Amino acid sequence: AEDHEHARLLADACGVDPATVATNIVVVPMSDPGRVVAAAREEGVLVAAVGATALRLVTHLDVDRTAARRAAAVLGRLCA
Repeated sequence: AEDHEHARLLADACGVDPATVATNIVVVPMSDPGRVVAAAREEGVLVAAVGATALRLVTHLDVDRTAARRAAAVLGRLCA
């Protein structure tokens, strides 16, 4: 449940309706996910591209609330 809550936090930060997130995985449609992957990595946030049109975010038990909030802040800025 905590992982799903963190996923909804990340979704909201990236402009995805949190109500559409039912698991710990968030897919964020975008035109240049590679740019966000690289920029997020530079800030210590690891995410993956799904092809050329989406970003994939996954939360897990090693990500606590503080880390989820930090990732949301970084991703929110990069996805804006």
